[in-house]
Amino acid sequence: MSNQFEILKDADARNLGFDLFARFADQKVRTFLTESDIIDKYENTEYFVVKRLDSSDLNVVEEFVNQLRTFLDKNAKPSEHHMSTVVNAIVFCPRESDLLKAWVKKFKYTRIYKFYLYGWSELRLCVVFEDSGEIVVGRNSTSLKKLVRKIISKIEEVEE
Repeated sequence: MSNQFEILKDADARNLGFDLFARFADQKVRTFLTESDIIDKYENTEYFVVKRLDSSDLNVVEEFVNQLRTFLDKNAKPSEHHMSTVVNAIVFCPRESDLLKAWVKKFKYTRIYKFYLYGWSELRLCVVFEDSGEIVVGRNSTSLKKLVRKIISKIEEVEE
């Protein structure tokens, strides 16, 4: 991941207090004959955020997600060259909460700019309950669940 992402540990990006913050930016350009003959270009930006919370209270998680929404809205730069901005948030909670599980399973946050002509942005949410190891994701976060499972299995292999 460090090959593609700029990683900051204990990052205080926009005063959100992330435990881990990573940023990936990519720009694709199609040209005609020379490099200056640009046909079109598009930009993709992706952020990974990891946060360990002290509480499994729904209000605490909602407050953190609202901060992430604000972060996403400030960092998505819709323009004719913008394709996507994605924030992948992995939140570790100490105990299982049925109320929190139900809320996360319903969660989905996507913004579309000018009928996709100026791109889109998305917040993907994954909550890991430390006591049971259960992973719960929002409606648009199935790929994030697969990634977190792989990471957890690699960590367990290393620990054995």
